[in-house]
Amino acid sequence: MKQGMTLTQLAAEVERQASAKMDFIASTDELEVRPTVVPDPSTGEIGKATRFGPLQLRVTSDSSALRDAAFGISQTAHEQIGAKLGIPKKYYDRMLVDAPDLLAENVNRWLHQEPSRRMVRTLDGNARAFLSDHYQRRDNFELMRFLLPVLMQTDSTGIVPWTFHSQALTEDNLYLKLIHTNAASITTQRGVDDKVHAGVVISNSEIGKRALRIEPLIWWEWCLNGAIATRYSQRKVHLGAKQGGEDPVAIMLSDETKELEDAAFFAKARDVVAYFANPDTFVKIVREIEITTTREITGKVEKGVEVLGNILGLQSGETEGVLRNLIGQAPRYGLTQYGLLNAVTALAKDVENYDRATQIEEAADLIIDLPQSSWRQIAEAA
Repeated sequence: MKQGMTLTQLAAEVERQASAKMDFIASTDELEVRPTVVPDPSTGEIGKATRFGPLQLRVTSDSSALRDAAFGISQTAHEQIGAKLGIPKKYYDRMLVDAPDLLAENVNRWLHQEPSRRMVRTLDGNARAFLSDHYQRRDNFELMRFLLPVLMQTDSTGIVPWTFHSQALTEDNLYLKLIHTNAASITTQRGVDDKVHAGVVISNSEIGKRALRIEPLIWWEWCLNGAIATRYSQRKVHLGAKQGGEDPVAIMLSDETKELEDAAFFAKARDVVAYFANPDTFVKIVREIEITTTREITGKVEKGVEVLGNILGLQSGETEGVLRNLIGQAPRYGLTQYGLLNAVTALAKDVENYDRATQIEEAADLIIDLPQSSWRQIAEAA
């Protein structure tokens, strides 16, 4: 499993962001996108050689405390602006690079002609999300404040059953990946006895990239790989009642009602985490995995891995990595569905991007739950 930050580093950055971020609700006819101006590099003046730089999102409302405030725009916010206004992504991205002044003209036309209320989430002077005014903020600081004390509690034997194995805070998401003391064995056709532990993945996005999710994790003690059982996912989408009142621009503050709603949700989340650590739940998942050890690849291995890569949405280099891992681990696991599962989870450790590594760990669950027809396409590929 790919490693990220230490828990101390993660907690410090989450706390810093909690104090540095600011959110507001605004009607889009009170917003404007403007390109920054890069002066002539030889004279330092505005002239024929003037170029346009990165776009900024500005508040134009005369009645707002944020009047004339300007924010840089993150890649995610650009994607959300383009999607909201119906501007094709390929064209939006081209204008962003080659003609930011033209992009600003397009964006402003539709922001003002078809006004709607949006929540803008900012951090460190940048607009990081452009969301619906029904977006329910359920943020990383509150998540950790409610759940960390529970996950660090001792059990009846006096030990802390959960270990924080890997965690990260990326531009888009927060991840907590924990391993429990509960363990079971998977016995392969070759007599290999793999010890696996129950685990849980808690993930969240403050900018609309994913729901708050709690999912069981299977962790292999021998190879340190992990697979996320997404089919058992418990999710809470960030949608609620309309927010911000009727003011043209309203700064969003934390309130008592939101805190009570968070407390109720996180109390339920605690129960879900305990359910995934339950031995009966864990053994059920382990037995589903054990079935894969009996299914052998009988066709051309390279073609079978290529078919699997298409099913999982792997990039070509990733598919090649799975093939290398499968062949390298063949003496231990054979050329089997279980071998493919381990080859894919091993790939996640080698991927540079933590978000992508987690996506691969999630994709591994598709291997466990492959329909028989899909498995035949892989196993018998010619």
